[in-house]
Amino acid sequence: MNAFWKATYDSKTFNLYSKSHITTLIIIGAIILGMFLMREYIQNNRKKVGFGIGIMLIVQQFFMYSWYITSGNFTWQESLPLYICRVTTILCIIMLLKESYGFFEVAYFWGMSGSVVALITPDPGFEFPHVMFIQFFMGHGGMLISVLFMMYFYKFEPKLSSLKKL
Repeated sequence: MNAFWKATYDSKTFNLYSKSHITTLIIIGAIILGMFLMREYIQNNRKKVGFGIGIMLIVQQFFMYSWYITSGNFTWQESLPLYICRVTTILCIIMLLKESYGFFEVAYFWGMSGSVVALITPDPGFEFPHVMFIQFFMGHGGMLISVLFMMYFYKFEPKLSSLKKL
């Protein structure tokens, strides 16, 4: 349990393109592929599946802030959702739960670019199995999955006019 919830950064550090990093990318890719392969089932249950993805993102946020508080690492500078990916995660939750095209327009541009860059060149601060490693990839993978889910199952697509909302 200590390796999962450790408060300090003296544990095993994250290595870019390590076994855990590549495995996590494969899992995220498999989920995206699974959405395509199960498209008929998901299309018939898209409200439930979208709700499930939204709940997963809420759980990810809960674990992130719980760790900050219980580990003594909570500061307003670090913990306010002012990072673009944290704001986008909140937008994705609302987008999924409300099935909102307006939130999609912003989440598309912020989420697609931010999550792809974060997944390819991550800096979670900790190595697997630490909770911050897990929440980092759940959050960024979840943003990507959320936007692709809305594009595929709700036929949402950004328009040139969407750029005005950024």
